[in-house]
Amino acid sequence: MKVEITGEQLTAAIREVVAENPDRVYEAPQHMRDGYSCYYVHTDEDGNNTQAGCVVGQALCRLGVPLSRLAGLEGSTADYVVPETTTLSDRDPAVAFANRVQEKQDLGATWADALRTA
Repeated sequence: MKVEITGEQLTAAIREVVAENPDRVYEAPQHMRDGYSCYYVHTDEDGNNTQAGCVVGQALCRLGVPLSRLAGLEGSTADYVVPETTTLSDRDPAVAFANRVQEKQDLGATWADALRTA
């Protein structure tokens, strides 16, 4: 089931996540660093989902997307994950915005810089 949201809600949730941690440079937990550079969901060392990870993962979680749903999409870009988990179309400008923020984060930008340059 997809979570019903608007583009404005997604954009606001991303901005909220960034405002709470503007200087954060995303890093996956040490025990997860053998796979992707970014994870929507962080796990404990036993593989149990524990919390949202990256900026888009945190925003989507706040909007009601379950961790289990996000965990099943690891390795996918934000412009795929957002339409897969929400009612937003892949043509919605907020989806492109989320993808740009995610790309900048994945390149090592602080969350504030990722938001600013997106």
